[in-house]
Amino acid sequence: MNDSVYVLGNGFSRKNINPNQLKGIIIGCNACYRDFEPDVICAIDAGMIFDIVESGFNKKCYFTHD
Repeated sequence: MNDSVYVLGNGFSRKNINPNQLKGIIIGCNACYRDFEPDVICAIDAGMIFDIVESGFNKKCYFTHD
C-alpha cells in the first residue's frame, strides 16, 4: 500500500509533473480535472465549483465558498 498524497494545482509548478505517473492519492485543485482525473478535487471559487459539478466529475469533491 502506498500512503503518499499529492496536492496538485494548475500553475507552473505542475508543468513537469505527469499526474498519471504518481503512485498514491492525488488531490487536485480547481480546473485540474480538465487535464487528468484526480482522486479528490477541491475548489473555493463559485464559478469553478459550478464547472466541476456540470462536468460530471464523480469522485470526492470538497467545496467551500466565502
